Amino acid sequence: MRRFEAIEHAIADKWGSDPAVDVCRSILEYAVSKPAEESVMLTFGDFKKLAGADYDQEELQRALAILVSRYHALEMRLVFMDDDEGPIYLEPDEQQDFIDTGRLTHPHHGVVVDGGEDRTFPYYVAKPQALLEEVAV
Repeated sequence: MRRFEAIEHAIADKWGSDPAVDVCRSILEYAVSKPAEESVMLTFGDFKKLAGADYDQEELQRALAILVSRYHALEMRLVFMDDDEGPIYLEPDEQQDFIDTGRLTHPHHGVVVDGGEDRTFPYYVAKPQALLEEVAV
């Protein structure tokens, strides 16, 4: 059994009829449909498309919590939208500093950005190769 299938089964067993289960399944299946890619970047816009017309913010939040925290199928990352330089993807240490302090230090200039929290947005990364690995059950 592949890792993503084991995760799907575990989620279904634990959360059963919760609508977030279907959202989790959609996200996982999308991620593994990109096996040639090293990683897949997913934004809230992508999640909305994957969830379809029945999109529900609460269901999506539960699905993300399950996939990020419980099963580590997705990794949450942050992007800073700089007015001059465009999107700047934060490195793990920069991201952790922002989470710990609530202040964003500009990755290229080293100064605290006024209003940085209003210009920093989450995105998620899935690694298809890891999700497609065979696992013992």
